[in-house]
Amino acid sequence: MDRVELFQKVVYEYFTKPYLKHLSEHKDEDEKDFKNWEHEFRRLFEANHELVGRILKCHLIIEKYLNDCLRHYYGETSCFEEAGLRFHQKLTLLKKKTLLLRIFSEGFERINNIRNRLAHKLDARVTIEDVKVMKPFAVVPEPKPDDPISVIESFTTLACCLIADEISESGQRRWKHCADLGAEVDKILNSSL
Repeated sequence: MDRVELFQKVVYEYFTKPYLKHLSEHKDEDEKDFKNWEHEFRRLFEANHELVGRILKCHLIIEKYLNDCLRHYYGETSCFEEAGLRFHQKLTLLKKKTLLLRIFSEGFERINNIRNRLAHKLDARVTIEDVKVMKPFAVVPEPKPDDPISVIESFTTLACCLIADEISESGQRRWKHCADLGAEVDKILNSSL
């Protein structure tokens, strides 16, 4: 008998045979348990998870631009990739380098928190309260009123567009005049804490 046959025999003798015996002796109880499990599983599996996909897409887009910024401000990012920096760590490094990331960081952090909540809880919800820090920047495209996901998508669009422009060659010329605004923005941001 080879190892595969031995394994099959052990599985049959010690697991399959006793399990089948148990099923035949407790058919009614087991059927009720199975129906309860099946109902719960179907409810979870068939739920609309479009929300998760839309939030994850925004998070991934933001992280792509954070990586672009790391490359722009710190050079080749191989050391960052090897370090396995988390979203928050990337944001912390970049807030010191760019005015826009200081402005948008609270919204980015909120999106990261929402994504983490959705990743660990199947029935998590996103409310307008969750996105209120993003609402002033959610203008392109204009979000639907009382739809927190459209606020997140609109905020992500504007924030990533401006960040991409800031690190582009032509954008650097446009944003040069904003260097003096950094101290003023920091004052405003610190006073709102």
